Amino acid sequence: MEHLLDLIADGQMIKEVARGVTLVYAGEAWTPDRRTLSAALHREWPRELAQAKNDAGEPNAEAALEVLKNAPETKEGIAKARELASMYRWLASKRDPANFGDAPATAIQINNPGQMFLQAVARPGAVPPKKTPAALPGDASGVRTVPKDETDDGEVAEE
Repeated sequence: MEHLLDLIADGQMIKEVARGVTLVYAGEAWTPDRRTLSAALHREWPRELAQAKNDAGEPNAEAALEVLKNAPETKEGIAKARELASMYRWLASKRDPANFGDAPATAIQINNPGQMFLQAVARPGAVPPKKTPAALPGDASGVRTVPKDETDDGEVAEE
């Protein structure tokens, strides 16, 4: 079984590996199909299979480069090589995302106070905030206020 996992780690697909396997069952030679071999590997050796698939990232990336290097110098050959290389790069990114995967997009959140206010007051039962009195223009540093005597009829008390 270790040999099969090594083939997968070298970048071979399970279908290709299954073609090379011949087992003797009830005295007869038998070759499992891809689904049977895949099910057996997932059931009996899940960690080893996962590691083999992860290790297949580098061979797939190398295959992408090799396809492009060996592309025929025709329009069709270059187009086919480009598509194959794209597929190999995609396989590498899925099998070994730590080394060949896309970098995660950075999430940016901008808090707009006006938008946040509108969302808050749009909720049922929301009460808008109290308005603060506007300050009077000018400098009031020299102005002294006298407290209003509430026992009188509205006249200001003398000190």
